[in-house]
Amino acid sequence: MRDQAILLFIVLHDLGKIGESFREQIKGVAARAEYHSQLSFMLLQHHDRLLEQLVGGSLGARRALYAAVAGHHGGPPELDDGSGVPECRWMNAIGGQAVEAAAVTIESVGKLFPEALLEELTVSNAKVLSWKIFGLTIQAAWIGSNTKWFRCQPADIPVMRYWAEARRRAQAAIAAAGLHHAEIRTNAVVLPQEVKPRPMQQAVQRIDLPKGPTLVMIEDMTSGKDWGECSLSVTPVPSLA
Repeated sequence: MRDQAILLFIVLHDLGKIGESFREQIKGVAARAEYHSQLSFMLLQHHDRLLEQLVGGSLGARRALYAAVAGHHGGPPELDDGSGVPECRWMNAIGGQAVEAAAVTIESVGKLFPEALLEELTVSNAKVLSWKIFGLTIQAAWIGSNTKWFRCQPADIPVMRYWAEARRRAQAAIAAAGLHHAEIRTNAVVLPQEVKPRPMQQAVQRIDLPKGPTLVMIEDMTSGKDWGECSLSVTPVPSLA
């Protein structure tokens, strides 16, 4: 099933955090790390034969989906310029031990999606679908990063039990985030009571929208995933249907 394959890739979107570069950064050993989303893309590509065995499909289709989930921090990953230098740098940042650990991770996660299949997905359709997968991955990553909803689990917890618990918590998290039901509300603000809206969020609430189908695009600076630093304001937008 295509949905199962897409879920498999989304679960693997942060695979690059296994890399030595990222682990050294969070331990304070290194000042900066190669961007983990780039390393995720490299690991997915490196283990493409393993993923092909799990989901099938063409290399072009899989590659488009790798880029979609790995690029969840705002843009697609970089491609090697043909010299081999960037790829060599990225793989060195990952490290040999992490490359092997990534394969074990893919095999373990793959068992959660036994019906995953991409056989009939063309490259062109995969590129179109990648936009939706990109957005879904971003949304899932933000919700999944909230430690109020998803606490750290023991390292030795079996993957099947971890997945069952994560799915249970996800139901509550989606409900708490207000994503279960879509409805138009006047001057609605999705913020904890203790958080003061940022200037752009306050400005959004004062915008007068025209009647009829409307698409409103708002850009603002990002400031992290913590509710206290970066929150979400919602202004009603008439349906485009």
